[in-house]
Amino acid sequence: MSLKQHKRALECFLECFRLFTQLGDNYGLTAAAGNLGDVYGRLEDFAKSLEFLNKAVQIARENNYKEFLCENLANIGTHYLNLKDFPHAQTYYENALDIAKEIANKKTESDIYEQLTGLYTAREDYKTAMAYYKKFVQSKDRMINETKNLQSIELQERYDAEKRTREIDTLKQNNKIQTITSNAFIADARLPTSLGSS
Repeated sequence: MSLKQHKRALECFLECFRLFTQLGDNYGLTAAAGNLGDVYGRLEDFAKSLEFLNKAVQIARENNYKEFLCENLANIGTHYLNLKDFPHAQTYYENALDIAKEIANKKTESDIYEQLTGLYTAREDYKTAMAYYKKFVQSKDRMINETKNLQSIELQERYDAEKRTREIDTLKQNNKIQTITSNAFIADARLPTSLGSS
């Protein structure tokens, strides 16, 4: 995304933030604050980024929006990682990870394992980085397997439905044939056996 697009996005999200504030819409306000934090981060204005991400976290906590809370805590962790403030990054990532596990958000949990891998690699703690990397890979594999299982179940259900439809069509066809055969037999039975003698 170009700088011009980031600035345009910033204008839009600032307007959303203003409108949601006026409306008292906390859900929209949390989303707008998180988006502003993200855009300011991309523009490398980390002070503003953290200001809005912290607002998003505060509103999410007050309203028990755990998905938003988890996401924004992780984003704050990433900002601290970029600022090389490793202790703060670790704290935010670990808090986000606890919430991701609590709400069973496997994708976010997987993402945080990847972020923790990056954190510990930056700290040159390769043993811990490797442990988180293994968790990241395992969680990705679990998600892939779950997706494959769901696809397999869906395909089996479609196959079974199609098979039932074919069986019903076959039964209908057989019933038609039996009806035609029965009618023909009845009609044949009613016909005189001979056309009469001359």
